[in-house]
Amino acid sequence: MKKVTQPDYQSYLLRLWRDGESAPWRASLENTSTGEARTFAEIQMMTAFLMDVAGEGPAEGPPTTKPRDGRGTR
Repeated sequence: MKKVTQPDYQSYLLRLWRDGESAPWRASLENTSTGEARTFAEIQMMTAFLMDVAGEGPAEGPPTTKPRDGRGTR
């Protein structure tokens, strides 16, 4: 399968989970072209990241995401 590397196309694998019924949802996004993965403690942080990637909003303050190691840990 050919990987698309055009600047106007982004593809991510989304994972959502929570650590209990009352725990907040957490998320990770893995860039399917580069394999880079980022985790987000809150859905709002993921939304802000995606808006920044898409050029739809300014990045606010320091980065709200952190790269995740390639072992699939959460």
